[in-house]
Amino acid sequence: MLRACLPSGARPNQKLHLTAAALREIRVSKSHQPPRQVNLSLGPRGESMLERILELLERLSRRTGMYVHPVEVATIQSYLHGLQTGCALGGLEVSREVYVEAAAARGWKFRATGIVWHMQAKKFTDEAVIQELIAVQAEAFRRAAAINA
Repeated sequence: MLRACLPSGARPNQKLHLTAAALREIRVSKSHQPPRQVNLSLGPRGESMLERILELLERLSRRTGMYVHPVEVATIQSYLHGLQTGCALGGLEVSREVYVEAAAARGWKFRATGIVWHMQAKKFTDEAVIQELIAVQAEAFRRAAAINA
């Protein structure tokens, strides 16, 4: 199968050198793909994407250790960031502005480093910070879904 992709006269183990123009063409063809149409409305059981995300966040809140290890603020932040990135790829993007609004609605001041500093300044335990980060993320998803509706 690979041999069909090789230029005529090339051997299977031969190194191929692409020209700068060929590399640019490959990059351009990948970056200029039309946007995908994403159906945010229905999941496997007829629920919306937002409902599925909120369910996941509820389960994460109840049984954090099943989803991340070690259960620490940093690992939760990484998990939530990954979830947010995956959802953006799926069509539900939470912008920084929406996240800041969600945090502010729950009483948190946002800085470039996030909102954890404010929770720690209020003497929240790590467990309380984790629960609040999950709640803020859920609110951010609700707001993003309302904007995209």
